[in-house]
Amino acid sequence: LWAVVNNAGISTFGEVEFTTMNTYKQVSEVNLWGTIRVTKAFLPLIRRAK
Repeated sequence: LWAVVNNAGISTFGEVEFTTMNTYKQVSEVNLWGTIRVTKAFLPLIRRAK
């Protein structure tokens, strides 16, 4: 294993006042925390492959 190409992407659209906080949390859970989890899971494998 030489690299991980890590991409997550969901989106929401609409006016801020009508978008729920739960929707924003879901977007950040996938787009931010999802990529961090995958990176942390595969980083030891990448380091061992050097």
